[in-house]
Amino acid sequence: MLALAGAQTIWPGNQEVRFRDIRDGTSNTLMVVHANADAAVDWMKPEDINFDPESPFAGLQNARGQVLVVFCDGHARPLSLSLDPEILRALATRAGGEVISHEELDIPANSGRSIRPRSRR
Repeated sequence: MLALAGAQTIWPGNQEVRFRDIRDGTSNTLMVVHANADAAVDWMKPEDINFDPESPFAGLQNARGQVLVVFCDGHARPLSLSLDPEILRALATRAGGEVISHEELDIPANSGRSIRPRSRR
C-alpha cells in the first residue's frame, strides 16, 4: 500500500493537511492504494505513488481488474479498474467539491452517469 501523493490529495508533499482540510469528506477521499508491481516500492523506502489526474489509473492496474484502496475514514474496498476515471479523480482530491455516492463506485465507465458537484453554501 502506498500513499496517493499529489498537490490536491491528502499527501501534497511538505504541506500540512488536517482533517478539516478534507472538505470532500473522509469517506470520499482516498488515503492509500495498492500499487501494481511496476509502481511498488520496497516497504523501507519513503516513497509514494504520484497521482496523475491525466492518467488516474497509472500504477494501479492488476490482473484481477481491481485495485484495493483505503479511504481517510479507515474503510477499505476494492475499486474496479473499469470505474469512470472522473470518479477516481474525484476520490483522489481532498477538496474538489464532488459528491460521490458509494453506489457510484460500482458503476463502470461510459455508463452515462456523472459526478454531481457539491453545493457550496
